[in-house]
Amino acid sequence: MKISLEKFIENTKGTKVDVPWATKPSSLKGQCVSLIQAYIKECLEQPAKARGHAYEWQKTYVNEGLGKIVSTLQKGDIIVWGTTYGNGKGHIAIYIKDDVVYEQNKSTHDNRCAGYGKLEGIYTILRPNTTLIEDNQTEEYITGNYITLEAMNIRNGAGVNYPIKKVKDMSVNGRKHATSTNLNANACYKKNTEFTALEILKNGNEYWAKSPSGYICLKGASGKVYCKKK
Repeated sequence: MKISLEKFIENTKGTKVDVPWATKPSSLKGQCVSLIQAYIKECLEQPAKARGHAYEWQKTYVNEGLGKIVSTLQKGDIIVWGTTYGNGKGHIAIYIKDDVVYEQNKSTHDNRCAGYGKLEGIYTILRPNTTLIEDNQTEEYITGNYITLEAMNIRNGAGVNYPIKKVKDMSVNGRKHATSTNLNANACYKKNTEFTALEILKNGNEYWAKSPSGYICLKGASGKVYCKKK
């Protein structure tokens, strides 16, 4: 289950983080890259695996299609320093805000444990292709009542590859909240419509609700939330 960056920091600050695949303490425990491996797995739901030394991530991470190089900073970006740092291995950290990063194996603070450091020097910015959740969000979608945050199509299955239903195929109560009264129009709920999720389904990074009228997207693959729990 995806956790927020704030929760990740709460769980790891002041510790020496190991690679997620370690079954017992490894030689990589406390390395700067190990913190990032844990971060992308827990906060971004991206695969943790060997990608080389810190400086190599600006190529390996991008080549895997997990992110891209950008020129401006935002919370959650991955910062990579080149071979002039870390005795030729570079350094890697998570951007927080202003000139603050979250990192480990830095001699200037926290006894080389995970902690807050200063953004400085010459670096590359990697923007992950998935989004963070906020500290007060949850990834635990459960059955119950939801409200649409915008007009939402109703489909025959849990995925955008499934066709949109027709108004005539909606439940009787569902038709009352459709954007059209034409029975042959596409089934679409109005913004701020309350509906019941009878079942929650996950399709890749998407979350879908099975309702009496059909399937509605709760959260898209990009991380955008379309419906909120009442």
